[in-house]
Amino acid sequence: MGGELKELLGTVTGTGTLTGQQVLFLGNDSYYLSDIMAIGRLPETAAEGD
Repeated sequence: MGGELKELLGTVTGTGTLTGQQVLFLGNDSYYLSDIMAIGRLPETAAEGD
């Protein structure tokens, strides 16, 4: 992703391992736990609240 952060909102539909690393599944998409920075709703930033 080249340093770009992406916020996703979804329901975890499963967990497991992929290529030896732990992953979370949101629908049909998988995300490595090592790439996840936060779980839960993030607070709005000042720019979003204006």
